[in-house]
Amino acid sequence: MNVADAQAYCSPTSYRKKMGIFGKWNAEQERVYQEIRKGNVSPENLSVLWQPLKPFVYSQTEKPGYSSVFDKLKVGYQFKNSEYLLIIADALLRAGNKPNKLSSIFDIMEESVHDNPRTGNDQSKGIDTIQFHSAVKAGLSGVIDINKLDSVESVKAELRSKIYDGNDYSKDYVHTLPMEDFSLQQEVPGHFKGQQQAGSQNRILIVADFPEVDENGNAILDLSGDVNTIVSSLDDLIQKEKEL
Repeated sequence: MNVADAQAYCSPTSYRKKMGIFGKWNAEQERVYQEIRKGNVSPENLSVLWQPLKPFVYSQTEKPGYSSVFDKLKVGYQFKNSEYLLIIADALLRAGNKPNKLSSIFDIMEESVHDNPRTGNDQSKGIDTIQFHSAVKAGLSGVIDINKLDSVESVKAELRSKIYDGNDYSKDYVHTLPMEDFSLQQEVPGHFKGQQQAGSQNRILIVADFPEVDENGNAILDLSGDVNTIVSSLDDLIQKEKEL
């Protein structure tokens, strides 16, 4: 996906950390975050959460050289993406009992923070971003391919096998960069009347870009309202498909 800024995903906990660093986290967002951590995903909560991020990162890190000459290498990184919080996609998929790769990524990211004995459940050490390789403009390495994996558990198993190396993160697949090199390019404008928004890449792939009428002028899907309206329209569309 490289139509605009390449797509990246973050989970509620990693989003909370980033927004806290930028001084953009408030009490209402913290309340909703704690509700979602308890599994209380409702349209009211989703309406509060959260804007996509447009980060730009220029940094460097140390990688194994795997050579007798250079045992360590200093690698420069530059990436530019659109980070989409997985909460809406994950909520809709789980509500329909159709978890998929996005659900797996969500679980792995949250697990890395809250259920990770390797890092002592240190919330500062979780996986903050998972992105498509097209987001990396310099320093690409350690790409994980999950395209041919079908089940939720197979995706999780592949991610765990690559992300972790014994009791620590893999230096080949996990790229640790200082947060002071993480900057936001711009604020994201509204796309819906409500507060919850989808990233520019995901709008190409999910229902936000479905036509509102078919070739005969009949209404298909109403995406002009808030989260409640959109979810209701999706339910109507699914019901019509069942009747067919």
